[in-house]
Parts: sequence; structure tokens; C-alpha cells
Amino acid sequence: KEMIKEMAKVSCLGGHTQIARIFRHALKEHKAQKIRALVFVGDAVEENADELCNLAGKFGVFNIPIFMFQEGSDRFVMSAFKQIALLSGGAYAPFNSGSVKELQDLLSSVAVFVAGGHEALEKYEKRDGNGKNLTLQLRK
Repeated sequence: KEMIKEMAKVSCLGGHTQIARIFRHALKEHKAQKIRALVFVGDAVEENADELCNLAGKFGVFNIPIFMFQEGSDRFVMSAFKQIALLSGGAYAPFNSGSVKELQDLLSSVAVFVAGGHEALEKYEKRDGNGKNLTLQLRK
């Protein structure tokens, strides 16, 4: 419930994406308190993709998978999001912006993974058919 309350405070403003800023903040927070995963939901990349991939590699070193969920179908964004997920040991999935249920299923899959690991997510995907087979992308 606390997470829902916090997420309700999130708003979207115009301007360039700040993905690198988010990644740097998460890496800094990881030093203070272990982070088990990072979820990013977005539809654009307006930053240097090489810089983002470099940061994603740091997440990979710390075993912090990044889950990149893409709204829309922009090919450049898809390519960048997939690379970030791969370098961090995370996973990528597109979702339909009109489907709250689809995004809810993806976020639930991440919660299952963080709580129980790869095996728990695998069971969850088989049982409920959710998660778009994220386990196929995640490092074991």
C-alpha cells in the first residue's frame, strides 16, 4: 500500500528524459541500502545511449537487474531499453499504454522476482501466464 501511495505522487512533465539521473541516484542509494532491482517505465530516450549502457553495466556488476518497460513502439527506444536490460542482467518488455492490467502484471512479476528470485518468478509465470516470460531474459 505504501508503494501505491508513493506511485500516485508520480507525475509527468515535459522536457528531456532523465534516465541517467535516475540510474545514478539508484546506484548512490545502493551504497546506503541494498537495492534488489530497478524498474523503469518510459516511452523515450533523449540521452546518450552509450552513457546509459555504461551505467547499466554498473548495475550488472552490483547484480541489480533493471526492468525496462516500454510504452509505445519506437525502435530506437526499444533497442536502448533492451541493451540496458541486458547489460544489467534485467529484462525488457513492451506494454500497451491503454492496458493498466498489462503494466500491473509486469510490476507484479518484478515484485515476485525481488521477493523470491528467478525460481519464484518462473513458477509465477507458469501458474498465471503473466510476466511476458521475463525469466527467459534474466540471469540465473
